[in-house]
Amino acid sequence: MAYYRNYTSKEDILTEYLDELFEKYLEEMEQISGINAYQFASKFFAYFREQKIFLKNINKAGLSGMILDRFDKYLQSIVEKVLSVQTQEKIDPYQIHFWAGGLYKVLIAWIENDFRKNDDELAHIVRNFSAPMKTAD
Repeated sequence: MAYYRNYTSKEDILTEYLDELFEKYLEEMEQISGINAYQFASKFFAYFREQKIFLKNINKAGLSGMILDRFDKYLQSIVEKVLSVQTQEKIDPYQIHFWAGGLYKVLIAWIENDFRKNDDELAHIVRNFSAPMKTAD
C-alpha cells in the first residue's frame, strides 16, 4: 500500500533513485577543487561502475532514457556549482546538453559492452573530446 501512496508509477521510483545517485555524485564533485575534464570523467565512470547491476537492469528494461533525462538536469548543476566556479565563465546550456548526450551514449555503450573498458581509458576518451575542437579554414 505504501507504494501506491507514494508513487504513481514504477518510473517514479526509478526517477527518485536516479535523483539520489546524481545528488550523491554532485556532492562528491563539489568536494574536489580545481577539477578538470579528466578527473570529472574518471570520477563519473568510477561512481557509476559501482551501480553496475542497476545500470544493466535499467538498460535491459529499455528505460535508459531516464538516465539521460536525469543526467541532463544534474550536469547543469555540476557545471554551475563546480566547473563554472573554477573557470569563472558561463557555459552555454547547449554545450551542457551536448556533453550530457555524449556522456550518456558512452555510458550506454559501456554498459552494453559489460563495462570492459576501465575508468581511466574512458576518462581519456572523454577528456580528448572535451578539448577545444580545431577547425580547418
